[in-house]
Amino acid sequence: MTLREQGARAAAIKACPRCGQALVCGAAQGACECFELRLDQAQRDSIAAVFQDCLCLRCLREIQTGASVQLPAPRSRPRA
Repeated sequence: MTLREQGARAAAIKACPRCGQALVCGAAQGACECFELRLDQAQRDSIAAVFQDCLCLRCLREIQTGASVQLPAPRSRPRA
């Protein structure tokens, strides 16, 4: 097994609770891509109040730039 394969096994593969996209979380191993993002305390508090697990980088970047922590509910289609 290569070092890369060992690292991938050590990292947790999860689904983002905000959008459902797959993500690999390496936080428990001390090296995750999200460590490079800078969120202010209010953003971190809002995320923690709504979600109990990791979010994908795309969602974190959206929140970082001012998007709502929660995604809008999908619109229902009118029945014909």
